[in-house]
Amino acid sequence: MLDAGFGEGVLLNKLKDVYSIRGIEILKYAASAAKELLQNVPTENVDLEKANLSNLQYNIIVAYNVLGYLSDPAKTHKNLQKSLEEGGIFIGSVPNNQRVLGSIFTRITNIVDKTHISTFKISQWREVFLEAGYKIVSEYGDVPLTMNSCTYIKHPIWQNIAPNYIFVLEKVIDYN
Repeated sequence: MLDAGFGEGVLLNKLKDVYSIRGIEILKYAASAAKELLQNVPTENVDLEKANLSNLQYNIIVAYNVLGYLSDPAKTHKNLQKSLEEGGIFIGSVPNNQRVLGSIFTRITNIVDKTHISTFKISQWREVFLEAGYKIVSEYGDVPLTMNSCTYIKHPIWQNIAPNYIFVLEKVIDYN
């Protein structure tokens, strides 16, 4: 499993005894903070858009709140997809820049965080996923409840109220 944008390593730490895992993180302070927690986990402090993943294969790639920071998420997604095994799963999230509440939340986030540069509408993200060779397995919204907890909404109303778009993708198997 690859955690692309592992932050301070919380997910990797939880899964290190269950999966063969690796982490990539661009932020030096986050990668440094995770070193002690992830002593025996292969991690790399590298820009995801420049990472060479072509020789590696994963059955799961996780990228929570990462794609919105990329200057070319479509290109990076295709690169990630190449390192995913056929039938492998990609789980991620991006801001829900959809409808009134989502676009307001995204605008506020973009004022506070100038590095948030790829804030597409859901339909645009779906195009990115399909062009990269994925099948969309599941989509839902993520609504924060507290600083460290949230709820997930599967009902279609999530598109109107959830600040984050969560997606589960499957790499399409090529039978050619």
